[in-house]
Amino acid sequence: MTSRRWITWGIFLICALLVFDGLGFVTWQVLRLERREAQATLESARQENERLALWRMDFFMAPLLAQESARPYFDYLPFYSAERAYTRMWEQVQPGEVLVASELLIGSRSPSSAGQLVRLYFQIDAQGRFTSPQVPTGNMLDLAESRFGLAGRIEPNERLLEQIRRLYIEVAREEQARTASRAVGQTPGPAPLKSDRRHDRAAETRPQGVPADEDAEFARRARSIEQAAAPEQRNDAMTLSDATPRAAPPTQGSLSREQAASGASEPDSAIRVGNFRPRWLRSGDSANPELILVRDVMAEGQLVRQCIWIDWPMLRTLLITGVLDLLPDPKLAPITGPEGESASLSRVMASLPVILDPGPMPEPGPLGLTWVRATLGATWLAIVAAVAAIGWVLRASLVLSERRGRFVSAVTHELRTPLTTFCLYTEMLDEGMVDPTARQSYLATLRSESRRLAGIVENVLAYARLGRARPRTEGSLPVGDLVEQVRDVLERRVEQTGGVLQLHLSAGAASAAVRGEPESIERILLNLVDNACKYGRIGDEPPGVTLSVSLEHHRVVFRVCDQGPGIAPGERGRVFGAFQRGAVHASHAESGLGLGLALSRGLADEMGGELTLEPSQRGACFALRLKVG
Repeated sequence: MTSRRWITWGIFLICALLVFDGLGFVTWQVLRLERREAQATLESARQENERLALWRMDFFMAPLLAQESARPYFDYLPFYSAERAYTRMWEQVQPGEVLVASELLIGSRSPSSAGQLVRLYFQIDAQGRFTSPQVPTGNMLDLAESRFGLAGRIEPNERLLEQIRRLYIEVAREEQARTASRAVGQTPGPAPLKSDRRHDRAAETRPQGVPADEDAEFARRARSIEQAAAPEQRNDAMTLSDATPRAAPPTQGSLSREQAASGASEPDSAIRVGNFRPRWLRSGDSANPELILVRDVMAEGQLVRQCIWIDWPMLRTLLITGVLDLLPDPKLAPITGPEGESASLSRVMASLPVILDPGPMPEPGPLGLTWVRATLGATWLAIVAAVAAIGWVLRASLVLSERRGRFVSAVTHELRTPLTTFCLYTEMLDEGMVDPTARQSYLATLRSESRRLAGIVENVLAYARLGRARPRTEGSLPVGDLVEQVRDVLERRVEQTGGVLQLHLSAGAASAAVRGEPESIERILLNLVDNACKYGRIGDEPPGVTLSVSLEHHRVVFRVCDQGPGIAPGERGRVFGAFQRGAVHASHAESGLGLGLALSRGLADEMGGELTLEPSQRGACFALRLKVG
């Protein structure tokens, strides 16, 4: 391969690599974008499921919150006087009054669906006392056990009340310790203002067991209720701190639902019932905080805090069970500390300080054959086909260029010898330099060279006519007559080299007929015999040429074999190429263009036959197979 051809193929390969590299980058980007689109679609569907899951859980909590918010505040007493409903509820029960049992006390016998989530109802008064409608004391305990058959059911509630009271006290102590630790690092400031002194007095009167931060909320709600109450009732209200609250206060100046039902006016009743707000109680590093629903009640000048202790494990199980069809592995985590401020609001319940963890994000499955991938596949096929076609055209052009070069070189070499002989002999004859006795020999040489020149031109023209549309004279020819017709020509060619042509014609082939042009068959056989005469000899020995004709598989086979050195294995693949001569033959003294075998194969193909090189133990053996006519 010449350096020019190397450069051409190098440029082609570089351009092909650049094209494939660019297309590969585009393919990678498109597939990546398609994967991201699938991920975004999956994430969008997941976010929609998260919103639906949060809506379901809030919808599940709505009946419980509505039911508890509508509950009258005096239901947090074990027994109350029906004659004093909404008035003087905190006074001692007088003899002769008719007592009504609280629904919270009676409901403990047959828990409702909401009651299954409530562990205990309790309230905290201004003096820090913890009471529960489910834990009556004194004569009310005897009445509950004898009249309502609650014997043995109150003791568990007593333990729960003591447990929640201790938890409140622990949380309050931890809050006080944190407040004191923060105050240690502060520099002394000016004398406390009036509001500061009022805050100190409030700290002294703070209900025992109530945390400081909740007391601030408790105090702010109480103060808002006091401001909305009548002037004479404000004097009886508790004095609490002015600390800034963390949650929005209940609506001021509005009547409670029980008050509106009883027809009492706002200045006369002075009853304010706040909304329930959720709160987490966690002692120390406990991993299981308790969920409490808290509301503030101002009645008869007294401020109390009513609470509902929710069974958080059971509530969490019910909430998660309701959304398993939307999220495969959801989890609910309480928001109990500063980390809740950074929590994503899109995953926080509206009714509870709880954040939803939807679980691991699933990976998109196999996308299969999409229109994007089908387009990319078609593009790749088109580009590969285009590059292959360009490579094939480039190879064909290079081969054609090399063939043209070989043709020019071969024709120039073959024409130079007869033309030189023509010029030399004609000049000598014209100038009378030739002896009359040698004139006849010179004329014979000129005649031989003219035939040789005509043969070269005829071979070139015949090769050029291959594949072109031309009138054909094919017919059915008897093999015996065909062999007899070409026998004389072939024997004379072999005799010119001092050899003898051996002919073997089988009986089956002699009686058969073959389809083809007699001139083409004769030219093929003559070219094969001529090659055997040129290259089939060893040293000065005359060549041994054999022509055998047989009938095989409904085809007539003409085999021309010699006893020469044969064809090297590395040259068998290109022996039928145009202007191709082997390394040994190229330097051979015999002349030739290298068109004989190429022309012969082309003629055989035009007749529907086949010309092949068959393996042999010695020499070369060519087989021409033609259809039986």
